[in-house]
Amino acid sequence: MENSKESIFGKVPHNFKNWIGERVGRLFIKEYVHKGEDKQHVWLAVCDCGNEKLVKSRELSAGDTKSCGCLYKETVD
Repeated sequence: MENSKESIFGKVPHNFKNWIGERVGRLFIKEYVHKGEDKQHVWLAVCDCGNEKLVKSRELSAGDTKSCGCLYKETVD
């Protein structure tokens, strides 16, 4: 199911980028979750450190989110 257009949460809409199987920074996009109240599509991502994070399509496209937060913690310390 990893690269399929289906996920355990529902069918990925066909009219926008399917992020499943893509890597953005330290995040691997695992599943499509839902369309949020703000009309943004939400994805389940797994970080290289093992944590899971929900991210929006806009954050992935813009490159605003690159990890679960562990990258920020490493650069601040």
